[in-house]
Amino acid sequence: MRLPAILALYGAAGLNYHQTEARSPWGFISDASMLPLTGADGTSNIDLHIHPDAWPLHLGLSGGAVFAAARTIAAGDTQILVPSTTHMLLLTASHAARDLFGPSTAKSLIDAARLLQQCGDEVDWLEFEDRLRKGRVGKPVRAFLAILDRLGVDTKAVPRALRRAPASAEFERAVKDYTTLFPHDASTLARARRELLLCAEPGVALRRDVQRLWRLCRWWRQ
Repeated sequence: MRLPAILALYGAAGLNYHQTEARSPWGFISDASMLPLTGADGTSNIDLHIHPDAWPLHLGLSGGAVFAAARTIAAGDTQILVPSTTHMLLLTASHAARDLFGPSTAKSLIDAARLLQQCGDEVDWLEFEDRLRKGRVGKPVRAFLAILDRLGVDTKAVPRALRRAPASAEFERAVKDYTTLFPHDASTLARARRELLLCAEPGVALRRDVQRLWRLCRWWRQ
């Protein structure tokens, strides 16, 4: 279904959506989804995805792969498709790293903790490692699992090598952020440091920075 048809469907249901503005001068660099379509009254929004998460994860986990392995669960009076346990854990880690293990990612840690507690034995760790390698998210995903382990989550289902804490000051800062409930807003420099040292492979961080610089230059020229 193309975007005009989707918007027409929402409009017929009384949902008149408009596209929001990017929150930074360099714009919206994610390739996984469009800018969220936000209701005029500001009480709701819909984010239309074309990939499970932004580059580079979809190099290792495509939308087709997620749908192919999806399972059906009951949701009230209906049935819905949800990702497999393996894919769900990988997506949770990727989302948290994409948002630099900031305040909004506490929900990702809670989701992952519950998942590991309730169905950690269902994770296919060989597939998990293969997809994180192909998706170039090894460093941030391992950091995510190590944070869970440090915070006391039941991680016995996770292979030891995947939850080994990196010997870095940035990892310790991330753990402290969670334990102290993020008492301060991170500066632009702190966010850049977090992304480079903990939340992205070096080549991935470099590509993102080049995209930001290019879009910032375009913004200046306007």
